[in-house]
Amino acid sequence: MEIYDYLRYLGAGKTSVIEDLVQDTFLAAFQSPNPPLNSEPGRRAAWLRGIARIRFLAYCHRQRIGKVRADSTLLANAEAVWSAEYLRAGDGSEYLDALRSCLQTLAERQERLIELYYGQNKSRKELADKLE
Repeated sequence: MEIYDYLRYLGAGKTSVIEDLVQDTFLAAFQSPNPPLNSEPGRRAAWLRGIARIRFLAYCHRQRIGKVRADSTLLANAEAVWSAEYLRAGDGSEYLDALRSCLQTLAERQERLIELYYGQNKSRKELADKLE
């Protein structure tokens, strides 16, 4: 579940894309000649996130999707935030569940504002024009 949430956090988008990337991640992990099997769970999770990050970056380069251009620096920064913020007290799923719950309480206009700003990278000017 963490890899799925992590890829969604990185911006993988549609469920079908995320599911394909998760499958590719675990297939690559299974085929790896040097998996960290005997290390602590946190290290294994970070290793899997690294594989997922590489798979997502390759997908972005193949698709050239959206306004967001993923590069290795951007994804390394995303990993740092993920590790520091989402995993400080567990696997991070509680944080994402709380965020989903909060988003469900928003009015339609507020939800649209968040989608335009964070989901579509609209500027404040574009938001003002679009939402009057």
